[in-house]
Order: sequence, then structure tokens, then C-alpha cells
Amino acid sequence: MSTTVLQPKNNILNIDPAVNRPVNPEFEIVSLKNFFNNNNLKKIQTFRCAERNLILIITSGLGKHTIDFKDYQFTNGSVIFIAKGQVHKFEVKPGNNGYLIFFSENFYNKNTIAAAALSQTWLYNYHIGLPQIQVNAEMREHFFDIIKKIHQEYKAGNIFAKTEVIKTLLYLLLIKSERIKRELLNKDVLNRSDIIFDFIDLTENKFSECRNADYYARQLNISYKHLNNICKQSLNKTAKSFIDDHIILVAKRYLVCSDLSVKEITSATGFDEPTNFVKYFKKHTGNSPMQYRKRFIP
Repeated sequence: MSTTVLQPKNNILNIDPAVNRPVNPEFEIVSLKNFFNNNNLKKIQTFRCAERNLILIITSGLGKHTIDFKDYQFTNGSVIFIAKGQVHKFEVKPGNNGYLIFFSENFYNKNTIAAAALSQTWLYNYHIGLPQIQVNAEMREHFFDIIKKIHQEYKAGNIFAKTEVIKTLLYLLLIKSERIKRELLNKDVLNRSDIIFDFIDLTENKFSECRNADYYARQLNISYKHLNNICKQSLNKTAKSFIDDHIILVAKRYLVCSDLSVKEITSATGFDEPTNFVKYFKKHTGNSPMQYRKRFIP
């Protein structure tokens, strides 16, 4: 699934919160305790754009993680998936323990088996369902053991086939997570996954060119009515509402996590004039773009 990655004028989004340096590594895993101890707590509790896919695993503690301006509560056994391009922020609490895994699409795609098996994963499809799963007590020990083995392998020295072992363990973790995620989805969603994924990908790639739902139906070689019915059953909204919601989400990301002007965001989201973009944004959010930005950036 493609994602809209922010391209701000400054480099605020090119710093990885796990290590507070430019993003280069294809894979990293860090304990939450070390993550909180080694970072500026004020910075990691401020919205930032994910440069890589993230997995937040909670082994103990209660709290919340905010993703794309929505709060998600977590507890022991919660696993939260944050896709590249999403904006998020941490809530720091001393009692929270667990791990953070960062991996690039390149690292993921180099594992041919994993890439094929998870080419249409629901874990990082943040448009449908919650971005988290809950590992039950029966599965928890085995699930956490996989994560601990990934962490041990990552921390080990320069040993033979280290990267391949990490890829295999990550693949196992993702597959087991995908099983849990699919149990949370209804059969209508799973049965129509091909069309849903294609529509979502098309929207993410073409939203700045066209906001007409009929155009997307034609691109998918189905009728507008059929597309609309699938969206209502699978996404709980019309095709047009989905397109509008995605555009507004992208605009919010730009407003909060970049220094782009309203004029620049107007162009990035496919509007001809700032007045049209401002009117559209206010219609869907109740705020002007600058009012929304000031809510997060005084």
C-alpha cells in the first residue's frame, strides 16, 4: 500500500525519533525504556512523520499512542502498527515497557517470501479498522519471545546471517499479527480485499489529480454504484467520503508536521486556488487551515 510522505522545506521530518539522527538503517529495534531515556521527551511527545514502518509492542503498562490525530489506548499485550507517512506522538509513562521496531520498505521487500505473503497486509492499512491488535494471555509468552529473539539478534555482534535471521523472525511476527488482525475484520471486507486495496492505492496516488469518485470507479473497471456499495460495506462510508477524508488527513499532516504555507499545501492537495482549499478544509473540519495549525503549533 502506498503512502503520502510529507516533503517539508526543513528537515524536521528527516530525523528518526528512536535515535535522533538522520534515517539510514533499514531495520532497528529498541526497548521503550532506552528509547525514553535516550531522547528528548518533549520532542517525542510532539507530532512527527514516520519515515519508516513502526511496530510498538507493550509488554507492561497502560497508556495511549496518538496516530493521525486520534488516540489509541493500550495495555499489556497491545501491538500498534504505524505506517510510513503517518504522523504520531508518544505518551511517556515510567511504567510502560516494551519495544519499538522500525523497518523500511526496502528491508521488508528484500525478504521475498514475506513480501509475497504480506503484499496485501491489513496491519498497515490504517484506513480500515484500528491500527492495533491485542495479544491474548495464552499467546502472549510465545509472541513476546519472538520479539525478544529479534532484539537479541539485533544486539548481537557481527555474526553469520544475522540479517536473514532478523528478517525471518520479523516475518513470523508479522504473520502472527496478521492472523489476529484478520479475525477482527468481517468477511465482507476480506472477500472484497482486492477491490478495496486497489481503490485505496488509487486514492493515495491520484487524490491530488481528481476528487471525483466516478473517475476511480472507471479506473477500477467497475460501476460507481458497485464501488459505492463496497465502500459502504467495507469502509462504512461512501467512496466520495473516503476520498475527502484522505485529502483532509493529508492536509492535516502538512499543517502540523511541516512548515509548508497554505498556498503550498493547496497545490500539494490538488486545489487551484487557496480560497477553494480553505473553504473545502473548513467544510470538513470546522476550522480554517491556520486555525487547525495553531491548535497544535501555538
